[in-house]
Amino acid sequence: MRVCESYKLIPYESKYLEELSYQIMKFQQKAGTKYFLNSGRAHRTFTEKFAFFKLKTKELIDSSQYNTITIDEKSGKIYGFWSFRIKDGLCYIPFIFKSEEFKLHKSMFEASYEAFESMKRLGFDEVHTILSRKEKDLKKYLNFLKRYYNITIKYDDPISAIFHI
Repeated sequence: MRVCESYKLIPYESKYLEELSYQIMKFQQKAGTKYFLNSGRAHRTFTEKFAFFKLKTKELIDSSQYNTITIDEKSGKIYGFWSFRIKDGLCYIPFIFKSEEFKLHKSMFEASYEAFESMKRLGFDEVHTILSRKEKDLKKYLNFLKRYYNITIKYDDPISAIFHI
């Protein structure tokens, strides 16, 4: 696994669609988010599955006003992705991920704080999200979020979180 020691946070560009879709597909295999549900069940070949992820990734990007990727400066590979959607005066983050090719490192937290800071500059002090992980990983994920971020968890159905930025 790689370690991202130096990164750049940049607005998403269409030239990253293929790599981003592939990285999200790998992330989905581990995390099992509901956003990309049905990712493998109906698609028998890699080509079909990748086409599905490419389509869903493009839909996600097109439906969000701010899409940011983190590039590892050493390898030039995508390290992370944030998608922010503004609706009814609130800021939502429908999808966020860290590439499975990289170890968890302090740079991931620095990049996420920087991405959240961009929303703060737009006047938001909260970012809302729905937590959609596999049941077995949800408790571990919630503990991770509580440890590293200033968040409020709402145990409704579905479970949601508010990042206080």
